[in-house]
This record gives sequence, structure tokens and C-alpha cells, in this order.
Amino acid sequence: MSRVVTYANSKFQCFCQIKLDDGERILISIASAPSPSIKVIRLGFFGLWPLQTIWEYNPTLAGGYDAYVRKLAMMFQDPRAKEVKHPLDILRDRLLPCRSITAAQDSLFQAERSLSEPIEKKSATDRDPSHPYLSGVLARFDEGYSEASAFFSKLDPSFKMPSLPEGPARVRAGSAAYGLALGVTAEAMVSKSKFSLDAREVIRESAVNVSYAMFIFTLLVHYLKADNVEIDPQPLASGFASLYSHLNDVQRTEIKDQGTALFQDMIGPGYAKVKDWHLSLSKAVEIWLLSATSDKRTKENDEQMRKVFGYQLEALHKAIAN
Repeated sequence: MSRVVTYANSKFQCFCQIKLDDGERILISIASAPSPSIKVIRLGFFGLWPLQTIWEYNPTLAGGYDAYVRKLAMMFQDPRAKEVKHPLDILRDRLLPCRSITAAQDSLFQAERSLSEPIEKKSATDRDPSHPYLSGVLARFDEGYSEASAFFSKLDPSFKMPSLPEGPARVRAGSAAYGLALGVTAEAMVSKSKFSLDAREVIRESAVNVSYAMFIFTLLVHYLKADNVEIDPQPLASGFASLYSHLNDVQRTEIKDQGTALFQDMIGPGYAKVKDWHLSLSKAVEIWLLSATSDKRTKENDEQMRKVFGYQLEALHKAIAN
């Protein structure tokens, strides 16, 4: 059976050498900043000399650093696992059953191909095909919660996510819509981030982000109503402003107030300015919800939807600036 020859996982080194059943040796090498990448290398001369890179993945191949992190999780992390493994341990465990270089390559390329394969439809007792929007909200929220939990736990093993709301689907819908509005906006901010050192500019841009989150939440409420699901109002502006923990209370209050005022203007007197943008965002949210429980859903399509929400946020900033 294949076995581990050497293993190191610290802030200075991250690698694992495996001797395969047929006698060949491979090295899993994981590099972080400034050029993050994962390589699996065929070794020669008793594991002392690199001969050939048989598989590699990096931000350039993935389409950016955020996509790199997300796609690695999609390829190798088990969403049902109770504990999140380090990528080195996941790759080690995946390659240990391989008997040859060819088998190792096949296993890695199969994982990469899975990015464009249909996602297995999740089963949950509270997902009802007669209520597609409600099902989509709950499915997206459950998946986002799992991803966030894995991410933060990896950064800080002592971190504990807030407990999921309990109760029937209709009861959970309010918390789910609130969490999704925050999550979609935060991801859009990361994908289209631009940084400023000017405090006034930070507050102005953050206020636009708050108004975007309020648009997302309002659209989720709209689609839930189409499924005859009414949810209570949520303190979205305050909740989103609280994410800016590096700012003081006065600045966060200003972000909340400006964001709320922007939103109220855009759904009132200023609606003509954002009407086309709003219709486009509404369609994107609808597609995103309906595709959540579709048999034709793919990880690649999910990635495209993330980009769409990033573009929509960027478009809102431009519309307000003009």
C-alpha cells in the first residue's frame, strides 16, 4: 500500500512525500504568499530529485485568488464533514489509495473536472418543490453557513458560529434572507474591492454597499412573498454597518444612516436612475434562487453568479456616482 515518507505542515513548510504502491514517489507541495499554489510533483532518485509536475493549481488557473480558495474547497472539501481538514491532509488522504502516477493524476484531474459537473441535489425535509423561492433561500443559506463556518474555523479553531435558527422553514426564512443579503453583499465587495485611505470616501462607499444589501434583502422578501411566505423586518442596515469593526461607533452610524437614505431615495424619487439596474439585479436574484435546487446546477454556474453579483455592486456604485 502507498505510504507517507515525509510530512511537514508549519508556517515555514507545507509538503508531503508519498511512496506509491508501484515504487514511484510524489511530492505534494503547498505554497502560500506571495505566490500561492499547490503542486504535485513526480520525484526521482529515491525522492531527492523533482522530475515532473503532474498536477498544479494556482490563482491564475482558477481566475483569481478568491476563486482559487473557493474552487479548492469545492474540489476537495467534504461539505458533510464535521471537521475541516487542512488542504495538505486532504490531498494526502486522496492520493494514498493511488497505486501509480497515472492513478494519482486521474484522481486530481477528476476533482478538477467536478467543478463543471452537476452538484448533487441536497435533500432536506423543509425544501418543498411547490415553494421554489423558499427552497432556494433555505438551500443557499444552509450552504453559505457551512462555508462560513469552515472558513472562520480554519482561521481560528476556537471560533464558534452563531447557532442556526430552529423551527419550520417559514420561521427560518427571515433569518436566512437576512444572512443571505449580508453574505451576497460581502462577497460582491470582495470580488470588486477597491480600497481608500480617506475616511469620508470609505463612509460614502460603505453606505452604497449598505443600500445594495437592502436591495438584495428586499428582493428576497419579494420572492418569498410569491411563495406566500411573509417575514418580519430585519435590522439589515445596522447589521451590515456593524461588520465594519475597524471603524468607530460614530462612523458606523453614519454608514447606516447614509445607506438607508440612499436606499429610500432609490426606491422613491431616484428610482428612474436605477430602474434598469434594479430589474437586472431582480432577475439575477431570481435565477440564483431557482437554480439552488435545480438538477442542472453546476459549481461553474454558481461561480458565474458570484461574479454577476460583484458586477451588479460595481454598477450601482457607478450609477450613484453619475
